[in-house]
Amino acid sequence: MTDTARPEQLARHAFFAELRPEALARLAPRVTTDKLRARVSVWSPGDPIRELLLVRSGVLREAIEGSGDRDLCLRFLGRGDLAGDSDVLASLSGVAAHHTHLSIHEEASVWRVPLADLREVIAADPRVLVRFGAAAASALREVEQRLAGQVFHTVEARIAAVLQRLAERFGVRDSRGVIVNLKLTHRDLAALAGSSRESASVVLTAWRRAGLVAAEGRRVVVLDREGLSALAGSVVESADSRSTPPTVTRRSSDTIAGPSGRPEHGRRRRRPPPLYSRA
Repeated sequence: MTDTARPEQLARHAFFAELRPEALARLAPRVTTDKLRARVSVWSPGDPIRELLLVRSGVLREAIEGSGDRDLCLRFLGRGDLAGDSDVLASLSGVAAHHTHLSIHEEASVWRVPLADLREVIAADPRVLVRFGAAAASALREVEQRLAGQVFHTVEARIAAVLQRLAERFGVRDSRGVIVNLKLTHRDLAALAGSSRESASVVLTAWRRAGLVAAEGRRVVVLDREGLSALAGSVVESADSRSTPPTVTRRSSDTIAGPSGRPEHGRRRRRPPPLYSRA
């Protein structure tokens, strides 16, 4: 069943927040709401670019197709994310087809924004194009960081960094720690970290024995956030180094809460010994 969006709903989304009320009023009736079941394919490589999706709930999975039934997971998209943003940008320069496969990873609700209507909005208010540019730049930077990680960091550090980011994006706190509320296979985790599935399996098994993580079905529970952060530290710090001025002090590494709950300065968190370093 489909429905249309209301102007006030679109205004609450960061992507449309700066649009004028009259522009929102024109666009809203053309934006349809759609509920999609898990494992439904939204588009495949070669399909024409026809729309932008805004995720309202659930999880989408974007991947590059390989041979047979294999693919390379690029990212998971959750509430508030845009799907198809880079393709919409490419369409403005003449590209007509998608280059990735987008599917519903977990039951989702999305807004579908037709490409023709989106182009009208961009023509009327170029600030929307700036939003697209910012989203594309952020995605590109993440890819660059992942490529750099494959060269300069161990598989452990890369997987720890991926889990840390997923915990921040999809994490739900409970008494044990943080549940990464996302059905995740070892193959997906390996693809995001730039390693083999076998290496990811060995690392996760070792971490479970060490008490860093636990498994809850296909979901990962981070039991020791400090330990995971220490393993991922080199990746996270190098990824942030371009945007952080050299004069800024990183309190996360220099300030640690002591037994009384007050910060203890000058004490650094000890990094756990490596469990597995092969890619």
